[in-house]
Amino acid sequence: MSIRVKIKKPLEQLLEKREKEAYHRINLQVKVKKKADTDITDVFNQIRGINGVTTLRQEKAVADMGTFYLCDIVVKFLTKGVPLKQYVYNVLVNQINSEMEVRGVPGATVKMINWNSLDRAPKN
Repeated sequence: MSIRVKIKKPLEQLLEKREKEAYHRINLQVKVKKKADTDITDVFNQIRGINGVTTLRQEKAVADMGTFYLCDIVVKFLTKGVPLKQYVYNVLVNQINSEMEVRGVPGATVKMINWNSLDRAPKN
């Protein structure tokens, strides 16, 4: 067994652990139906409550589109070992789009995911 093999396994484990603990961020455009009778602040707080989400920042002023509001937000999150795209689709977007009151954000749907904005974020 060579030294390279002995070093490679702990290095891979360290990199894997580091990736699980890495913060990421992505820009989303969220549509909130006015019929849902939900305050935008409540929608943002429910998104903050999604497993792995650490912070949410509003990018621009909320646009009133007549029957719905359009919100550009930046979500900072920890994937906790889930691959990035899988986390974005299966956890973040799935829960925002869910109409179930228990685990979803009623009246909200993700209209656009800006994949170009996906990157590592500082811990602070």
